[in-house]
This record gives sequence, C-alpha cells and structure tokens, in this order.
Amino acid sequence: MLEYLDQYYEIEKLLLVGKCIGDYSPAVSYPANVHFRKKVTDVDGKETEKIFKTLTAINGYKKPTALIYWEQVMDFVSLDVLEKAPRYSQLLMYAKGDIVRFGTEYWRCLIPHGFKANEIHIPGCVAWKEVEVTPWSANMEWEQHKVVSYAEGFYTLTEVEDTTPNVAPDENENWAMIGDYSLDYEYSNDEADHDYVVAEGKVFLPILDPNTTAIVENVNIVVDDPRNASVVENMSHIAIWYALQLISPTNISEAKRWAFEDSMKWLYDASKFKINPQLPRKLEHVPGEPKVDWALATFQRSYDPNQNPWLI
Repeated sequence: MLEYLDQYYEIEKLLLVGKCIGDYSPAVSYPANVHFRKKVTDVDGKETEKIFKTLTAINGYKKPTALIYWEQVMDFVSLDVLEKAPRYSQLLMYAKGDIVRFGTEYWRCLIPHGFKANEIHIPGCVAWKEVEVTPWSANMEWEQHKVVSYAEGFYTLTEVEDTTPNVAPDENENWAMIGDYSLDYEYSNDEADHDYVVAEGKVFLPILDPNTTAIVENVNIVVDDPRNASVVENMSHIAIWYALQLISPTNISEAKRWAFEDSMKWLYDASKFKINPQLPRKLEHVPGEPKVDWALATFQRSYDPNQNPWLI
C-alpha cells in the first residue's frame, strides 16, 4: 500500500484510521462519536464481530474504593513537565508519579493502575462515598437507615417501628444485612434508596451512576466502520494471499489468486491515475494543489488522467 500510494495519496492517514479501535469494555466510559469492536449474535446464532459508533455517552462501571488514585497537581511543577504531560486515557497504564492532563487540570498518579490491571479510575471522578459505621450495641435508639457493624458484618435499619433494642441485628427482621459489591447488580445513586454496598471492608453509598449503560443498537450505538472500504478490501486480499503462501503455497484457490491480482491491479492503476480510487490526495506545500507526477504536470495541460498519454 505504501509503496504504490504513498507518493500521491494520504495513505498513511487512512491506515491510521481504525488502528486503535479496541474491544468493548464495560469498565470504560465512552463519549459520543467514538468507535469500538463488539461481538454480536445474529438470528441464526452466528457470532460475528462488528465495529460500532456511539451516538450518546456510555457510562462504564465504577468500583467503590477508599483508595485515592489521583491528586490534583497544586504544588510547583516545572513548565516543561506540564507541557509534556499527555492527555489522560482510560486505555493506558499509569505508574506512581505520572502526571496527566485531564481537561484543563493536571493530575498526579498516586497508586499504579490502568486498563490492563482492570482498574480504571478517572481523575476527579468520585462515584461512591464512604458511609460512617457505628458498632451495634443494645439499649440504644437507632435512626432509620443507620449503618452498624456486628459480628464481622454490616447492617442497616430498614424499619424503626417495633424494633427491640436488645435483639441483635442478625436476629431482627428490621435490620438488613448489607451485601458485597457486585458487577451483576445495578445500584441506585438516589440517596433516598440508601443502596449500601460493602467493599474493602467498608460501607459505601453511590453518589453518581456507578453502573454500565446498557448498549442498544440503533439507540445509543450504530454499526459504523470508519475505515476506507477500498483500502480494507484490497489490503485484506493481499494479506490473505501472502499468508496462504506461507502456509501452503501449492494449495491456494483460484478465487484467492484472482482477488490478489485484482487488488494489485487496483494499486497499480491508482498509482498511475488510471482510476479514481476515492482516496484523499496529498497537496503541494506552496500552491496547495494536489500532487501530480512529472509527466502530467509538465506535458499535459489538462489534468484529466484519461487524457494523459504518458500514463499507459
């Protein structure tokens, strides 16, 4: 591709389009107008992988934690360090001390984490708050939704009426045991629901939406491949041909050979301006016009490739 098209077409930019499209992850929060790959099952039960574009923002799950992964850079840092600070990405790994730019602010990593470790923590985004826990004791008046600890467990008071102060929480129906955090459960961030969870030996309450947004095709995502269709098709034919040559050079079907020859002819014709490959052209720096070969620019008044006798 580069050998044939690099001189006159923006093939480098086209090859970069879609290069970093990753698989969908429920832990990643996607903004609108970004792409990801996801396997879908059709009506026949066949599983295929497609590229989708987000139509709206899609929230990723956020685990409760008492650890502080980021701190805002407030102390003196040299200007060179800030200028070289990369933008924050949910798909990277960060070491302790790394400085990133998120929006208009700069943040310093305090605890190593990142995508490969399945620990994504966006700087400044706090979805859970720690709840105060009081050890349970008898003969005390407890308020509704109060969180207590008892016998290595955590309980919350659901009903105040008919509460027997001397009955332990594990034997009293008015006390509900708080469960551990689970990705399979959707939590409500409405404080009136008091949707408590246990994580890291502590109790947390969601203050932002901590759940993964359900993705529905043609509602918040749509099938969309941003790559150039001609480049993908012809590059696939050439790659398959060379791969089959390495595997079994004497056992390649005629269909694969024809596809390879058609793709090579497409590359040759596109490099000689015999066809219009529908690829963006490179521009000259001074006049700003598309680059052309020496024969067409020197001996031809018309830039119509079909009228160029030098391109045989």
